[in-house]
Amino acid sequence: MRDGTGTPVGDPIEVDALSRIFSVTAEKPIYIGSIKSNLGHSEAASALSSIFKATLAIERGYIPATVGIQTLNPKINFCDGGVQVVRQHMPWPKTESGIRRAGINSFGYGGANAHAILESATSHVPTEYYRLPCTELQWSRSKYLIPISAHNDATLNQLATNLSTHNWDGVEVADIAHTFGERRSRLSRRGFYIVSGATIKEDLQAGRMKAAPASGSDSSMSSYPLCFVFSGHGAQW
Repeated sequence: MRDGTGTPVGDPIEVDALSRIFSVTAEKPIYIGSIKSNLGHSEAASALSSIFKATLAIERGYIPATVGIQTLNPKINFCDGGVQVVRQHMPWPKTESGIRRAGINSFGYGGANAHAILESATSHVPTEYYRLPCTELQWSRSKYLIPISAHNDATLNQLATNLSTHNWDGVEVADIAHTFGERRSRLSRRGFYIVSGATIKEDLQAGRMKAAPASGSDSSMSSYPLCFVFSGHGAQW
């Protein structure tokens, strides 16, 4: 299965390349489709949309239909059955290895081309395998930085209050620190907590938030000139 451009010019080139590389036959065809028939032209999100579609298809074992097709592109050789457009939902064909595999083509403006290959996993690694090799005692003794930020002081104080009243039972302090440190936007008004695994609830409830200098408050930054770049390649340059 693959998910590609869905264009009159791009499709014949892609399908011809697939036919030659994989030596497809009617007995072992390649099934093709496009995300455009499901969502329309999602532009910058087209690659991610295709990954979602292919991942769900692999996970569920069903290939979704490419809807709305009435006339096949005459420049594509569909006569030998080696390449087939999925017009109806169909079960994923069984293979000797049992592995389901999908290819995703994503072509940006100016020739920024990418191809991703996804395949089903024969086994899943438990989450515990990804944890650092530390004992519970080491976790409890370690100190963690929990940064917070907001657009203004009132919102920052409200966020601090929310943290202090939240029930953190059963949550790893390392996960909290990672989420606030790596998965949150850094806004102009900032503060932080230093907590430990053993006393995180007490540290937050005690309201020991430390203020940090405001981001972007340096007036000298306004003296720097701005430069606009127009590459002609859309978002890729």
